[in-house]
Amino acid sequence: MLPVENLVSRFSFPLKPSFGTAQRIGEFHLRVSVVSDAPISPLRFSSPVYAMKTVKQFSGNLGNEQQYEFTASNIELKEDFALEYSINVEQSALSFIAHRAPERITAYDLRDPRLAAKNPDGYFQASAIFNRYGTGSSSDRIQRYGTGSSSDRVSAPRNVLLLLDTSLSMHGEKLSRSVEAVDFFLHSLQPQDHFNLSLFNDGFAPLSPTPLPATTENVERALGFIKASMLGGGTDINQALLESIKLANAFPVGERSIVLISDANPTLKTVSIKRISQAFDAANSSAQLPKTRLYALGIGSDTNRSLLETLMQKCKGYFAQARETEDIAPQLKLVFARIGSASIDGLQFVAANPANFSHVYSVQSPSQSQHTFDGASEAFVGRYKAPQQNAEVKIQGKLGDESFALSRRVNLPELEIAHEHLPRLWARARVDALIYEINLNGEREDYIAEIIRLSQKYKFVTPYTAFLAAPRSLLRPRVIQPGDPVIRVKTDASIKEVFAVLPFGETLPLKFLSNEGVWQARFLAPAWMPDGTYRCRLLMTDKQGNGYQEEKSFVIDSHSPKLTARVDSQTVRAGDDITVKVSADKDTMRLVARVYGAQPVQLAWSEKEKMNVGRLRVPAGLASGQYAVTVSSEDFAHNQSSVDVMVSVIGR
Repeated sequence: MLPVENLVSRFSFPLKPSFGTAQRIGEFHLRVSVVSDAPISPLRFSSPVYAMKTVKQFSGNLGNEQQYEFTASNIELKEDFALEYSINVEQSALSFIAHRAPERITAYDLRDPRLAAKNPDGYFQASAIFNRYGTGSSSDRIQRYGTGSSSDRVSAPRNVLLLLDTSLSMHGEKLSRSVEAVDFFLHSLQPQDHFNLSLFNDGFAPLSPTPLPATTENVERALGFIKASMLGGGTDINQALLESIKLANAFPVGERSIVLISDANPTLKTVSIKRISQAFDAANSSAQLPKTRLYALGIGSDTNRSLLETLMQKCKGYFAQARETEDIAPQLKLVFARIGSASIDGLQFVAANPANFSHVYSVQSPSQSQHTFDGASEAFVGRYKAPQQNAEVKIQGKLGDESFALSRRVNLPELEIAHEHLPRLWARARVDALIYEINLNGEREDYIAEIIRLSQKYKFVTPYTAFLAAPRSLLRPRVIQPGDPVIRVKTDASIKEVFAVLPFGETLPLKFLSNEGVWQARFLAPAWMPDGTYRCRLLMTDKQGNGYQEEKSFVIDSHSPKLTARVDSQTVRAGDDITVKVSADKDTMRLVARVYGAQPVQLAWSEKEKMNVGRLRVPAGLASGQYAVTVSSEDFAHNQSSVDVMVSVIGR
């Protein structure tokens, strides 16, 4: 499902590799089919390498469809495939489709009786295209209605702070795309605009302590500042955002904007999405000044979308993402056009009979951020419990100070098999929302179980099922200590070469251990890396020379488990048992108790006691005296700690 931006939909498919040489294909066949409720223009294809031939063009009341194809032999894939088309609507429109059919029970479902129960719910999709002010180009609409008012508006001067990531993770094609983006933004400014520029990695380096007029001389000065800099260090996004608020507050009166150009993967100090977002929002909340709006261009296929989604929620910003290999010009124009334009806020799906609808999610925003812009689209998918005729549904929100609602009467069918893709689309939206919550608040076993169940049932890849749906690699261990750990990767037998790209910029080759059937390398995890979850890219080549890229995560844990131990009695006779009870951190994987002369015992969790419990036998011949019962612990990162409890032993 393609989003709409400025009444244009775009699609890009990666064929050019982000690393290594281009692949040569013996027989290549590409077929594109586009179906739309709204009238659309003929598809425009960006690359002449893929000379698409028109197969079908249909436009009518029942929908709009276009089909194209391309066939070639012995072709080298040097460019990505991309297309775009315009949406031809004169005003905002709401469309609605539904699906309800008896579920087919698969062999996978039969493995669990709970999954084999038929689900009587129906599925729906409500889609809105916003064109609040009728026909006209996107730039006209933004210039005229940037305040949300229907009166003409003179374009106000822009106050823009460009924030460029120069950490080691931005090397190669990422850096080329980033410099291209900065160059575009700087040369798009007008002389009446003001700007500033700052580079960040493990530090923060502004071009100027105060804003600069966007004159030709200052623009060239900014470009020279970038060319004189070097990549280095990790990525301290939290510090960069907090410092950028201080610089933005120095702009003249008017709306202030920060444009972040980065892969948005923090590796230094605070790496928690929630903490970074809360700190930015707190710094951006001033009684004297309106909030600075944040816009972002995520560079790279590994862009941290969860962080950018979260940052955009409260400052009515916008972000676009571009892969390292694709033409970023459309995204650049889109982000720049959003600067200074009013957002549509508080978007939500509303039904006259809300009890009949459940589990409604935004298709395009895992964070359910509930804001977009005029000329864009929003779609909600959900489930309904019972068939219903002539039900009223709405998508409502506010543009500036103006409230609006798109409504229509729809039928919730008892049986409808025409839109059989809806259950899978709903499952994808549900999983995206769960993964977003995990990235924000940490892993939950019930979330993970549901993600795995839905992704296996509907056959799509997630961070928790990638090794099942595309069995190329499995990273171990997932939890490590800073210092000198070992990384081990299990791949399928076709892989002949593996490289790991670590979050602090190092790329290292892995060695295959034939006796164990795994790839292994030792690397230095800097001691300054704070505890948290980090992403690692694995670059693999198989025996035919095909390249693969997968992203895995691991956890840095430098803290030893905290223990609280007690015994049922401080005095015990030789030959009797001691009951040892221990409370420990939840990531503790092993607890062992021992006393002088006795066999150590492993403690186990007791649901009744809500503690870890074990029974330790005191040796029968132990002399009377004071002895230490030592409890030792180890967590998943192999951090260790111990605690002693003193007991008095009375000889027999």
